[in-house]
Amino acid sequence: MISTIIKNLKSDLSKREEEVLDLRFGLKGQRKSLSEIGRKYGITRERVRQIQNKILKNLGTKIKESLELKPIFKAIDKAFKETNDFKILDSLFDDLKIKYSLDEKEKPYLYLLLSIIPEIEKIKADDFHHQFFVKNIKSKKIKTFFHHISFHFENKKLKWQDFVAEVKKEFEKVTNEKLNEKTIEEILLISHHLWVNPFNEAGHLSSPFIVPKNTGHKILSIFYYHNRPLHYKEIYEELLKIAQKHHRLIHPNWKEVPTLPTIHNELIFRPEFVIAGRGLYALKEWNYSGLFVKDLILEILENSKKPISQDELIKLVLGKKLVKPNTVKVILHQLKDKIKILPNGLISL
Repeated sequence: MISTIIKNLKSDLSKREEEVLDLRFGLKGQRKSLSEIGRKYGITRERVRQIQNKILKNLGTKIKESLELKPIFKAIDKAFKETNDFKILDSLFDDLKIKYSLDEKEKPYLYLLLSIIPEIEKIKADDFHHQFFVKNIKSKKIKTFFHHISFHFENKKLKWQDFVAEVKKEFEKVTNEKLNEKTIEEILLISHHLWVNPFNEAGHLSSPFIVPKNTGHKILSIFYYHNRPLHYKEIYEELLKIAQKHHRLIHPNWKEVPTLPTIHNELIFRPEFVIAGRGLYALKEWNYSGLFVKDLILEILENSKKPISQDELIKLVLGKKLVKPNTVKVILHQLKDKIKILPNGLISL
């Protein structure tokens, strides 16, 4: 729809003017820089800028006066108001595409419209945020906000509701205005540094629980989320589900699924994990033992200041390993040459 209207409005441009417009805004492919276009025509980038500005001035008047585009401009204005007057191009396109039957080919034309609206300013991408558009009366405050949160949330991982409350507080502190609920997703889309993980938490990419740097970080996150020992195959299945449910607010690192042997090796060799049962692993900090059951029995007896009953010994073993009581009894029988069973039934070394 937008493309058809604009194509009609630019029909009186010269061939070179139309080509410059197409290349600069990617109307027929990838957007080109002023320098790239200048090299194509053997002119300076400043001359390309002059041609571009002349085109936008003349075409912009026609576009702003177009009755067919008025509903689009109203929809754009409404979308900006819903997210505190700033938007990333992709999310604005998503807001409009169903109502106005837009496909991906229309996106460059929407980019052109935003570049023509005098109240809207394009903010170039930098180390803190992607390129986005903002009502120019707020541009300085909004850009400052994105720089601010990049440092404020460093190394932080918060539950979703706590994260939302923190973002709202910082936004009001920097901009002196209330943050709309819908703006939270916009901030996540625009910021280079803020992400969501698959466990209803959000925070800074410097946190390994938000953006895992390796397989071990992913396993740790899963353990902390479930808060119980897990079979290594269960961890693999969990990572497969996460990859299948991945969306654009979750960092791409979560979409990469390590192989089952890789997961098993991490569980075996990383010191944070201990084997808690047959194929079952736990966090060492949960006080599970990585010893085999027979070695654990001997360790318990060695550390005990007095002989202990079989029931008490089994209870102590089950507190450190996820095995059945009968398994402990069988292994006690296997250890008969290394332990003493006293006349009263108590056991010692």
